[in-house]
Amino acid sequence: METNNDIFIPIPKIKRTNVKIEINNIDVTAYVEDSYFIKPSTTEIVGTFLILLKNAGERFSNQFIAGNSVKLYYDDSNGTTLQFYGRIDSPREQMSKSGKFIEIYGRHISYRANELTICYDANSEDPSNILINVINKYFPEFTTTNINLTGLIMTRTWVYVNFKDFILELCKYSGFDCRIDNSLDVHFFKSYSRFNSNEAITDLDNYISNQGYGIDNYFQKTRVVVIGQDLTGYPIIYTSKIVGETGEIREIKINDSNATTYEKAKTIGDANLTYYTNSTPQDVITSLGLVTLEAGEVMWVVVPRQGIYGKYRILMHRLIFGSKSSGIRSQVTIEKEFIDNSILLGQRITVENALNQNENINKLDYSYNFDFINENYTLSHTGTKIDNGTLILENETITEGTWISQSRITTTPITQIEMRYTGTALSNSKFYYSLDGGTTWIQITNFSTLLTPTISGITILIKVILIKSGNDTNPTLDGLVFFYS
Repeated sequence: METNNDIFIPIPKIKRTNVKIEINNIDVTAYVEDSYFIKPSTTEIVGTFLILLKNAGERFSNQFIAGNSVKLYYDDSNGTTLQFYGRIDSPREQMSKSGKFIEIYGRHISYRANELTICYDANSEDPSNILINVINKYFPEFTTTNINLTGLIMTRTWVYVNFKDFILELCKYSGFDCRIDNSLDVHFFKSYSRFNSNEAITDLDNYISNQGYGIDNYFQKTRVVVIGQDLTGYPIIYTSKIVGETGEIREIKINDSNATTYEKAKTIGDANLTYYTNSTPQDVITSLGLVTLEAGEVMWVVVPRQGIYGKYRILMHRLIFGSKSSGIRSQVTIEKEFIDNSILLGQRITVENALNQNENINKLDYSYNFDFINENYTLSHTGTKIDNGTLILENETITEGTWISQSRITTTPITQIEMRYTGTALSNSKFYYSLDGGTTWIQITNFSTLLTPTISGITILIKVILIKSGNDTNPTLDGLVFFYS
């Protein structure tokens, strides 16, 4: 929602509504008992429609099949403005006490966006360029003339991800909205940047009803825990927290195999925290038809009796038409998806199904991972070296060598830790951590165990002393992880 001191003075419009619905180029407007056409943005990317068609005398029996076109024309003049272009998925004949009908269900002509999964590796790219490249690769029939640059940089890998989730992630990261129009042109634009000055919903003019205006904080969180996985199989953990988190903790866990580094996990966590702490109002409001409104646009909604006054972002625009609705109606979802019990249940199932085998049994907030692929996290070697993804002694004549990591500085003092490692011939080797930048070193002998540090600090260093002794003739360290909160 836009917050400013603008004053809105509504000017009632004269309605000369003309509507036409064509199925397979046949005008069926006069036979539509009920219908809806959904024009979404961002959280859903492909619109849907349903038409309940009167079929007395079996006028339309066996006339329409899957793949036929459906077009909704609607404006305040001659009814030639194309509002929705779709294709039939399923025509079904039915009969009730009210008579014979054909129920026709389908999707927007952009339906192919739900038919393919996305594989793409982005390395320091603007999310807009990522979207353009994906569109060009997978959907050559789509165009990209309305995709705006974000000015941001994103590094991310998607492997068989459905297009809707791919778009939603780009939008969360960028603060953008996305929709696909009737010409298959993809619009990607900054949220709240498109204001529709031709439309408004106002009390005592075109407002009809609303489902319930307010801020639902069911999904609001104080922290987002991202769990990825490094090359040695250890979990990478990053926890994004709201500033000044105190008292009640409300968290959500995101398992993401693409979080293969600490930096990637942080990016994912921070983007999702913004999404889950955005306390915007939500509602579904019904009005007389809004001719020029597209999903993702911002418009005035002024209903003082409901305490609604402001410029609101329209997440979804549903056009409703038929003899039952006495003309055409607009039903708009403002700011955020409207929550009902079915959505809550779906969210719970999604979270439960998302659980995987990345272990963090002690529920620590962060991890410092070392896979020894390169020297990026090395401060110093004394008699050690990295070779083909392992830390080993520098040569066969050396019996002891020391490796020290680069430091990592935390924002708050560390209160709990845990260390794990993988390797061979390490029973005589020694592992240490420091929380004060190397002034004090504490040896760890209990691994995969929750420990309370005996010193306080915010500067982490890890030290490993490889020791060749007894049966440990070739000590080799393959991976190491230091968890902490």
